[in-house]
Amino acid sequence: MDASANAVLFEELETRYRDYELGPRLPRLFRFDVGDRPVTPIDLTPDAAGALVATQYAVSPDGRTVVSRWRRPVAKGFREAELVAIDQAGRRVIARGAQFSSPAISPDGRWAVAEKLRPGTPQRAERFTLWLVNLRTGEGVDLTSELDLWPEVPVWAADSQSVYFVADERGRAPIFRVDINSHEIVKVAEDATYSSVCPAPDGETIFALCNSYSKIPGIARITSSRIGSRRRRSQSSATSASTTRLPDLGPTVELAGKLTEVSAKAEDGTEIRGYLVLPEGAAPNNPAPLVLWIHGGTRGWTGHNFWQWCPYLFAERGYAVLMVDPARSTGYGQAFMQRAWGYWGDRVMADLIAVVEVASAREDIDGANAAAMGHSFGGQMCNWIAGRSDRFKALVTVSGVWAFDQFHATTDKTTMWEEEFGDPYVDVEPYLQNSPRRNLASIRTPMLIIHGLKDYAVPISEAIRLWTDLKRHEVPAKFLLLPDENHSMIQKPSDIEVWYETALAFLDHHVLGRPWKAPDLLG
Repeated sequence: MDASANAVLFEELETRYRDYELGPRLPRLFRFDVGDRPVTPIDLTPDAAGALVATQYAVSPDGRTVVSRWRRPVAKGFREAELVAIDQAGRRVIARGAQFSSPAISPDGRWAVAEKLRPGTPQRAERFTLWLVNLRTGEGVDLTSELDLWPEVPVWAADSQSVYFVADERGRAPIFRVDINSHEIVKVAEDATYSSVCPAPDGETIFALCNSYSKIPGIARITSSRIGSRRRRSQSSATSASTTRLPDLGPTVELAGKLTEVSAKAEDGTEIRGYLVLPEGAAPNNPAPLVLWIHGGTRGWTGHNFWQWCPYLFAERGYAVLMVDPARSTGYGQAFMQRAWGYWGDRVMADLIAVVEVASAREDIDGANAAAMGHSFGGQMCNWIAGRSDRFKALVTVSGVWAFDQFHATTDKTTMWEEEFGDPYVDVEPYLQNSPRRNLASIRTPMLIIHGLKDYAVPISEAIRLWTDLKRHEVPAKFLLLPDENHSMIQKPSDIEVWYETALAFLDHHVLGRPWKAPDLLG
C-alpha cells in the first residue's frame, strides 16, 4: 500500500508562478562532464531552494561559467534578484541592489550584461537600464543611464564591444546598439516592433522578428556597414541600415483595413498617441462603430500580439479599432510613467477618453456606438471605466483586477505591488483607491468577463468576485471561463477562436443591437 501523501509543504512565500505550481521540485543548474562514462550530473546549485524559479541564465563560450539571476529571500517574503556567476570555484554575487534579469555573456567571455530594474517606491516609478559587469574584476557600470527608455533583452555583438537591445519608443520597438566603452547609443532599425534579435558573426547583419500595426510577425534582415557606428548618447536617429522582410514561412495573410494615427492633448498638456484601424468602407455616409483597445502591462504599450489581439479581425466585422497609449505606457519616457504611478484610475481613464473623443469626431467614425476592451492592466481599466463612465455601450474585461485588497494576497507576485502601493498591512487605502470595485453600485454598462482558470498572475478569484458582484447588482453580464489558459496568452487554437467569437458576438449584440448568438464552439 502506498502511504505517501499527495501534498506539498511550503516554507517560502511563493506557491505558484504564472500557470504552474511551485514545489516540491524546484529548478537547479547541473553540469554534465560528457568526457566521463557514464555521464554524471554535478549539481552546481544544491542550496538554491526557490532562487532559480522563473530565472534566466547564460553560459560562457568556454562552458566554464554560468551567469544567472538568483532570487534571494529577504524580510517579509520579499526577494532580491541578484546576478551571480557560478563556476568550479563556487557561486559569487556580481551585482546586487536591484532586480537583475536576462543576463548575456560576451563572446570573448570577459563581460556580462543584464537588465537592471530599479524597483519603485510609492513616490517614484520603477526604471529599467542595462548593467555591464566585468567578470574578471567584478566591477559594474550602467550602460544606458542617459537613455530615457526601457532597454530589454540585451544581446552581444560578435566583437564583444557592443550590445544590441530593443526598447519601446512611441509605439514601436526599435533595435539599438550601445558601445560598452563609450556608452554611445545608435538606433539600428526603427518603424517596427522588433524582438528575438540575433546578430550575425559578420558584424553587419542582424536577424530579428519584426511586426508592425499593419504586418503580422515575420523574420527581418537588417544590413548596414554602419550598423556599429557611434553617435552621441542622447541621439536617437537611426543609421542608414537596410531592412528586408524575409519570405513568410506560412501562407501570406492579407489584413483588411486602413491604419492611421491619432493623438490628443491630456488635461496636463501631455500628448497622448493612438493608432486607429478603419474597416474597409468606413466613410461619412457609412461611419464605423468604435472599439477602444486598452493594452496590458502594467508597464506596456499597444504593440501587437496578433494571435490574441488582432484589430483586423474586428475591422473585418465592420468595427474601427482604436489603440491608445495612456499614462504608464512605456516608450514615452520616465515622466510619462510617473504621471499615473501609484494611482491608475482617473488619469489613465482621462487619457483614454481624450483620444476616443478625437477619433469620434471623425466623420467616418460612429462615436455614439462605442465599446472598450482590455487585457490585464487594460482589463482593470475596463473595470474602472465601468463604474465611472457611461461613455461605452459594452465593455470586455480580460484578466483584469477587480479588488486590489483581495488581489494583493492571492497573486503570484504579491510583494511586487508594495513597491507602488505600499504595505497593505500598514495602510490599505491605496489598494482600495485603485480598486474598480469601489464604484460597483454605479455600473450599468453590459460587461463580458474573460478569464483563464490557470491565471495565477491575476487569479480567477478576481473574475469570480466581479461576476458575483455584477449578477447581484443585476448588471447585464456574461462570463467566458477558459479552463486551460493562463494570464499571458491563449495557447489553444480552439480557445482563441471562441475568445474572438464570444467577444464579437457580445459587441454585435450590445453595440449594434443584433440578436445574441453564442459561438458554435460552445455547443
